[in-house]
Amino acid sequence: MLKRKLTAAALSLVLSVGILAGCSSGTGSNSTEKLVDGVYKVEYENFDSHDYKAQLELSVSGGKITDVKFDEVKKDGTLKSKDENYKKSMEEQSKTYPEKAYNELKEKVISKQSSQVDAVAGATASSKTFNVLLKYAVNEMAKKGVTTPAKIK
Repeated sequence: MLKRKLTAAALSLVLSVGILAGCSSGTGSNSTEKLVDGVYKVEYENFDSHDYKAQLELSVSGGKITDVKFDEVKKDGTLKSKDENYKKSMEEQSKTYPEKAYNELKEKVISKQSSQVDAVAGATASSKTFNVLLKYAVNEMAKKGVTTPAKIK
């Protein structure tokens, strides 16, 4: 009888610890705990093979991600999200377009409060680029409070 009670108590303790750990804020690589309020800007140092350079601006308030602005810009300042020819071509092939994809990525980040989100169908390359910049902005900037704009390779 005592053995059963001890086993039940031990099992109960293990389950309780497991449940409490599951309810914690987490410290995984996708967690955005301990973010410092501010605006964090990061961009690629170089233009890609299509002559675009990706840029991301992350806003944090109250320790939470409140906004994400992402776009890709040409040397002449043309934004991919505003390029009607690019939009038309991409939408015909992929059933999405830059501005729509970027907004979907933004919504995912804000709702999940994560430093990495799933790719948007039809915008896989942009989603990958977005996640690289987002991860840098969260882990290397927002967690440390570094607001100096950054360039990465």
